[in-house]
Amino acid sequence: MRHGETTAPHVQRPICADRPVESCGLDLDRNQTDVPGTSPFDAQAHARSVTLAHAWKASPMTPLFAQVLGASYVTLPEKVREAHDLRDIHRFRGFARITRGTRLLPRAIAWVFRFPQAHEQAPVEVSMRRVGETERWTRVFNGAAFESTLQIRNGLMTERFGWITFRLGLFIRKDALHFPVTGARLGWLPLPAAFLPRSIALETERDGRFVFDVRIEAPITGALIVHYQGWLEPEG
Repeated sequence: MRHGETTAPHVQRPICADRPVESCGLDLDRNQTDVPGTSPFDAQAHARSVTLAHAWKASPMTPLFAQVLGASYVTLPEKVREAHDLRDIHRFRGFARITRGTRLLPRAIAWVFRFPQAHEQAPVEVSMRRVGETERWTRVFNGAAFESTLQIRNGLMTERFGWITFRLGLFIRKDALHFPVTGARLGWLPLPAAFLPRSIALETERDGRFVFDVRIEAPITGALIVHYQGWLEPEG
């Protein structure tokens, strides 16, 4: 429901009236580079962000995203910052539109990672749990779950799905938090850059809600693996 509303049940609310999330106000530029640095301004901003992240005076229970983003963490949209201000457990509910790729390789990759099946308006449940120096995320789309573990390594955020760990080059741009994949390893074996999937993913706030848009494309071919977009609100 929208911020301030108390009567409309979640199940009666469509996602942006069957329009793509972009048309609801998101600015998802699929032609931009995965990390800042496409201009001198971006390079300087990225350097400042890295410096702030390393200078951040963090306690053991400082939220992981605050440790990585440093002082820029406070510039996140309120609902995004609240979601990542994680010291115990957060639970969310909402809805998402899911599109799956149809080619053989993307379908195989989606099966390995247990990405959700295509659905026009899938109910979503997300739990984020702080466990020591990690966060364990469980996402349930229309009853089907997939999990990942987030952890900081060498000052950068990583996300592990089973035996595969991705390095995320987090940055903030246009009131949104972006999650490009900048590296990966299988166990302890680094994967060549050519084998990395392309992640065009962001989180932001619209109309008082946490909004997400995650598009993952296959390495080399760029074929769609999965694209899920929607909104979440705190449970209860």
